[in-house]
Amino acid sequence: MTTLRDRSRREGWVAMRDEQHHEIAQKTAQKTAEIVAKDEAGRVSRLLRIADRLMDKTERALDELDQLTVKHTEKVKTSVSAKDDDGKPIRREVEREIVDLQTVQAIIDRKGLQQIANSAKAIKDILSATEAENDSGSLDDLIAALREIGGGSV
Repeated sequence: MTTLRDRSRREGWVAMRDEQHHEIAQKTAQKTAEIVAKDEAGRVSRLLRIADRLMDKTERALDELDQLTVKHTEKVKTSVSAKDDDGKPIRREVEREIVDLQTVQAIIDRKGLQQIANSAKAIKDILSATEAENDSGSLDDLIAALREIGGGSV
């Protein structure tokens, strides 16, 4: 037993073990940091994609803010007379519906304008959330903002 202890002291096994533990801890911390950074980059990328889609929809809504779609529906009934296999006259009525959609200029929709303003605020919140460091609540804030815009469903 003393021979092994003496050899351990001479070759510095305790220092080698401590150095190995230190290297393992450093590698573990590095790999953990890489995984966390990759996850955070993915989150930021998703937030930016959401912001881009929201900006596209907001621009479209802004262009359509003073337009109104009017639907004109016309029902046309026609009587069709024919004869069956026995030669008896058959009278059928056929109803057809003609739909005409027109886009006309109208007054600005105030509710739509408010929704666009909320959308712009949400875009700002998304972009600021991607710039904020260590802000774990930013995704929850984003979801709450999107629910507010969408009327409660996200």
